[in-house]
Amino acid sequence: SLASYDSVEAILEKHLGANSEGLKEVKRVMYGWNRGNEVSAMKLPTKATSMAKEGKFQIEGYEFKAAPEEMRAPRLVTIGAIQNAIVANTSAPFLEQRQAIYDRVTQLIEAAGEAGVDVLGLQEAWTK
Repeated sequence: SLASYDSVEAILEKHLGANSEGLKEVKRVMYGWNRGNEVSAMKLPTKATSMAKEGKFQIEGYEFKAAPEEMRAPRLVTIGAIQNAIVANTSAPFLEQRQAIYDRVTQLIEAAGEAGVDVLGLQEAWTK
């Protein structure tokens, strides 16, 4: 955690105020605008949020709406990204550390699947 906070957003909310104009401006700079509006959080399936709570990891979802097209109906594509952390003690044998990361990332992938993710980006945990 970040000095006992769950996220950078939690730190900003505490110090700038959860509904302040300052926080809105910081989020605009951090996340950008979506068609002239704030990027909005999306509702995640209960099973995915339960998995995150049980596994002690953070899961977030945000909606980015595209402009309507003339030739085709709107489509929903859910994209996910995983940022994992070291799980085992760094003094443990390498194979144990690697397996701990694989096990953890597997949990994260399963939660992403429960959240309906169509395309999932992984960091170097799975490269050879």
